Amino acid sequence: MNTLYRYTPHTNEHRDEVILNAQLWFTKPENFNDPLDSRLDYRQEYSQAEIKYFWGGFLQSKPDHPQTIDEIMQRWGSNERFVDQQNLIFNQFRSQMGVCCFSVSPYNILMWSHYANNHKGIVYEFEPDLFLGSTTASFKGHPLKVDYAENNEYELLSYALVGKPKQEQFVTEQLTKATDWAYEQEYRFIDLNGNGNKTFKKESLKTIIVGAKTPESEIARIQNLCRQNGFGHVAFKQAKFKTGKFEIELVNI
Repeated sequence: MNTLYRYTPHTNEHRDEVILNAQLWFTKPENFNDPLDSRLDYRQEYSQAEIKYFWGGFLQSKPDHPQTIDEIMQRWGSNERFVDQQNLIFNQFRSQMGVCCFSVSPYNILMWSHYANNHKGIVYEFEPDLFLGSTTASFKGHPLKVDYAENNEYELLSYALVGKPKQEQFVTEQLTKATDWAYEQEYRFIDLNGNGNKTFKKESLKTIIVGAKTPESEIARIQNLCRQNGFGHVAFKQAKFKTGKFEIELVNI
């Protein structure tokens, strides 16, 4: 995986943010077009030993917490209360995180239709280290490969994990999709504590690929915008429909 491709519709008031501000949008998983995306099911039944183990790990990470393990178990030790609380906490956690999606291919006619405004949008080609200058504790700046569940089945996740296994499981939840989506060949950047715009390195943007239906006047406008905003190094290509084939080719412009 040498480069990543970001499909965009290039339609609304934010269409020029990539060039004007060197920023890409990290969306909340709840806004994905697939309601099953990033929503793997969790077990809903736990033993007392599992629940106590979880709260023990919680107290180790919160040494100043005023309650003892016995006090916590008295209030949150039943399976019903534990599960209800974890469902609420995980939903809140999901609402705070942000995901930015890419593909390894600029040739997918379905993705041009679904994510690039019916072949009138833009696909940006980036080097994979585009965010390494803006890493944080919750955002490592590395692209993560999406896995597609074999036979559309997966093991139920567990609320009773603590520490690193819990974090790894949460990332797994964001990186597992139904096999129906395998054609996207997707990679994701995930910030566990931040959605919205995130700045990328200008030099990481290699190519701007405009859709087959993009007017020449719009292409000229985008090229001029790049020259004015520090993207003079960026190459330009346009997607073209191959004669006699259901395929796309890219031509230099």
